[in-house]
Amino acid sequence: MSNSTIHNLQDEINEGNLTTSAILNKALRIAMTLKQDKFIEWIKLEIDGYRNLSLTLPDYRTVIGKYKYFNGRNWDSVNIPCNSVEEERMFTTTQISNDVASIEEWIRQDGDYVKLEIPDIVERLLNKFYGINTKYCFDVVKLQLRSLLKQVNNVVYEWLCKLEVEGIKGINSSFTKEEIDTGQTISYVFNFYSNVNNSQFNMNSNKNKINN
Repeated sequence: MSNSTIHNLQDEINEGNLTTSAILNKALRIAMTLKQDKFIEWIKLEIDGYRNLSLTLPDYRTVIGKYKYFNGRNWDSVNIPCNSVEEERMFTTTQISNDVASIEEWIRQDGDYVKLEIPDIVERLLNKFYGINTKYCFDVVKLQLRSLLKQVNNVVYEWLCKLEVEGIKGINSSFTKEEIDTGQTISYVFNFYSNVNNSQFNMNSNKNKINN
């Protein structure tokens, strides 16, 4: 094992032995030491969840899925007629605002899919449209959630590479004054925000996963 804090975390990410939550917590300590304010803000949003609904979520937090309704015994697919590509996208994608730890817990549970509760307003609209009163969910394959976490890991890894290129190592878990000064001059460009106006429904982080 190297005595470089930066290099060691890079290796741990590559080896895949750490959860994304653990990676973010280690990265947070580094970012706070180097006073990387923008990166600290992003890490905290991933750890705590995007609770402020006015925030624009990163593109990697948009997932494709299917609306389903409970017929009293099972979950069946909902056939939603769409008149445009925009409407179809609205009813087949959603944004995951939950904290990373919650997403990791969903993945650990049995099954290949995760059933997410939908916003109350959407449930009321669907009940009104179909003339029934039942529960709905948004069904997402876990592979997409694993991809979401992988992209979070990649952001941290790219940031670490940028620090390393600038000569920041953090030998024996300690950063020199010169490294800290250099760290404050480094900016990370977040290139995962789309210029397209997102119309997907945002799954509120206060909502829980529905048990199968």
